[in-house]
Amino acid sequence: MRPGNLGAIVCVRLVGPATAVTDRVEVRSASTAELPPDEAALPSDGLQQAIALSGEWSVPLLLEPRDALAVYHTGLAGTSGLQVLVTELDTGALLAWVAAKATLPPLADAVPSQIDVGDLAVIGVSTKAARADHQHALPEPGVPAAVSKSAASAGASSAVARADHKHDVTTASPVAAAGTNSSEGVASTLARSDHVHRTEIEVRQAGVAAGSRPRLNFDGAVTVADNGPGDRVDVTVTAAVVTASSPSQIDVGDAASTGVSTEAARADHQHALPAPAAPANVTKAAASAGPARPSHAPITSTT
Repeated sequence: MRPGNLGAIVCVRLVGPATAVTDRVEVRSASTAELPPDEAALPSDGLQQAIALSGEWSVPLLLEPRDALAVYHTGLAGTSGLQVLVTELDTGALLAWVAAKATLPPLADAVPSQIDVGDLAVIGVSTKAARADHQHALPEPGVPAAVSKSAASAGASSAVARADHKHDVTTASPVAAAGTNSSEGVASTLARSDHVHRTEIEVRQAGVAAGSRPRLNFDGAVTVADNGPGDRVDVTVTAAVVTASSPSQIDVGDAASTGVSTEAARADHQHALPAPAAPANVTKAAASAGPARPSHAPITSTT
């Protein structure tokens, strides 16, 4: 069959059981102006489209004025047949057919719902269609939390993070480097890459802590020298020289004196103390301190 001057719309279906897998409907054309979009040349047999037949109505086939519809069906008399619907096209009929086949639901006038992080996909139940230029609200993200040494958390915010967002880092001044054991610490703040620790050295005397300071000052018989190659400071304590000289004599009336010697006295040294002479007789005369020594024996007075 061929359509009218404006063409036709055709639908075909089987009535009864199919009798051959070759049952089909074809659209053929002899017009080179009606080539399929993916064909470089018109097929030699003019075939434009082929659809297998079934008990369901075929998709609508549009026949241009120069097209022909070919239906292939091997049926048994009285058991199967074909139904063919043909609608000759004019402008009114075409618009009515399109309106009947392409009825759209009404457009929605409600504001679309907000999209939040963690929302599940939902098909929805509305019978209205969304407008092509509709837009869902997306919550404005807040300022991200500062990074600290704390437990990881997924968070509870429903807002998304911007791709160029930036976290602050919580920092604090480092503590003084003291103590004898390493410790991770308990602070939740982070250290800056150029932070500086105050270094304190604990000084003890005979096992008793005397204090902790960043610097030590040596005084007395010591020599201090910076040792760059050894990466240390050398402290040399000069041992005291024990004197080989006899200690000075102690006389009655000697004044106390620090001395000027740089040598140390031996622990078992002993100063000379002159033996006292016999004291003078006691007479009726003026008192005198005399050169007497405190170890002299008393003299009994005579008359």
